[in-house]
Amino acid sequence: MSTISRKIALVTGASSGIGALHDSLSQIALNITALTPLAHAVLPGMKARNAGVIVNVASVLALKSLAFSAVYSGTKAFVLAFSEGLRDELAGTGVTVQVVLPASTATDIRDQSGVPLSALAPEAVMLTGHMVDAALVALDRGEGMTMPSVDDSALVAQFDAARSALVAAAQTGQVAPRLLAA
Repeated sequence: MSTISRKIALVTGASSGIGALHDSLSQIALNITALTPLAHAVLPGMKARNAGVIVNVASVLALKSLAFSAVYSGTKAFVLAFSEGLRDELAGTGVTVQVVLPASTATDIRDQSGVPLSALAPEAVMLTGHMVDAALVALDRGEGMTMPSVDDSALVAQFDAARSALVAAAQTGQVAPRLLAA
């Protein structure tokens, strides 16, 4: 029996800082429950025409959750994974899927998030129009995953390569030697 199973009865993915249940369910409804059927609704026509574009907006917090963003980050991680999976499934169909991962962006929702714009350094906040313009330029250039405020495209490529390498390394069917009991 592992040490952890002797100390706790239940492990969940939520932290104590997730906010009100209603807020959490609203984020799930918007970022998962609405996104999924919308994509399913438009895809048959796009596939039939062999043309179309889906742009989903995730967040840089899809990559790294912070203490105040457990549910938000989790739903945005879904947007990222869903978008990347769709892009792979639709390869060769003429349907393009882009996922945009902006960092802090000047939107009205910031004031409802618990971290208002006024709490952020002004130089760290991108104007919404600039974020949209950058995402569209990236779409025209064929970027599947776009981070509008990251200038070094090699960092994005390295991140993506590291994720692929980690998934490949996990496909052994064996417990990692580092986790074997001594």
